[in-house]
Amino acid sequence: CSMNLKTRLISAFTYPAVLLIFCMVVLNFLLFITIPSLSDLFEDRKLHPFTKMVFAISKFAVNSKLFIFLAAIGMVSVFLLMYFYKPFRKKIIEKLLNLPILKSFLIKVALIRFSISFSNLLKGGQSYVNSITLAINILKHQTLENEFLPIKDKLIEGEKLSTLLKDSENIPPMVSKMLSIE
Repeated sequence: CSMNLKTRLISAFTYPAVLLIFCMVVLNFLLFITIPSLSDLFEDRKLHPFTKMVFAISKFAVNSKLFIFLAAIGMVSVFLLMYFYKPFRKKIIEKLLNLPILKSFLIKVALIRFSISFSNLLKGGQSYVNSITLAINILKHQTLENEFLPIKDKLIEGEKLSTLLKDSENIPPMVSKMLSIE
């Protein structure tokens, strides 16, 4: 199931990534070739403010080619470094986990991974506490791992999982409501 989720996530992001690359190629062609070649035609004419802005952006891009190129190389280097160097990847992931939209998405992905593994472990005959301990190791989300570790100790004392998750600021309320239904 984890591979199925990973495959679905990759396929969901493939099309937007291809579109983003295509748009960047078209945008670069427009900014660096097409618009500068048209600027002579409109040099002494009164232009709409939006058209002036487009010409100004193109002029800035042409004048700042080296800076834009170095920034692109820097971004690619950061992504490669993040991919191959684990301590750096961990720091970057911690920063990304705090971005508002991405934070919500990554929490949901981690909770899906947790729920599937927790369910499969329970179906496989593992004890409740052992299942949650193993499922916490599969989360791959440090914030959620930090929230689930004290919960594990309270489960041993006999409290309900749905009650413990209800007060969490990172776990959506729907998760505790779904767990409370038996």
